[in-house]
Amino acid sequence: MIKELKENNFFYNEYEIINFINTTENEKTLILQWRNNENVRKWMVNKDIISLDEHCKYIESLRHNDKKLCFLIKNNHNYLGVVEFDLIDLKNNSAYFGLSANMDNKRPGVGTVLQEICLYISKDKLKIKNLLLYVFSNNKNAISLYEKFGFKTIKEDFIYNEKIFFMEKIL
Repeated sequence: MIKELKENNFFYNEYEIINFINTTENEKTLILQWRNNENVRKWMVNKDIISLDEHCKYIESLRHNDKKLCFLIKNNHNYLGVVEFDLIDLKNNSAYFGLSANMDNKRPGVGTVLQEICLYISKDKLKIKNLLLYVFSNNKNAISLYEKFGFKTIKEDFIYNEKIFFMEKIL
């Protein structure tokens, strides 16, 4: 199942879902530009600027990591953002996920589309039952989106002195 999701791109409605390891050089550069955008980095645990070399090594490492999947989401010629699954545990039917919209071309509703794609991959591709995430407590837009989709806060903690919420949705 994980191997298939790495080898083959697929569609959800009109949205192409491209595994990071299958991206072109231009797409890799585009993803890196988004990741290094200040408005994206502020919501990351690692807020540092990532070099192209580090980014390419990270993408290559995904090829051999069965606990992590990262996808670029595309609609026709428009790149919407990325969705990521981490700590995938098929035995216990759970995974963490994250999403990030293309801040250079953000359209209304993109977060909702990315969230729907995350749920589709979780249910129909990974067949997991427990979807988890963590979010900084001051990221009100993200929290609102997750709550709209039925995620519940299950725990609060701190990362580098920043308060985070762990949220969960039973699928």
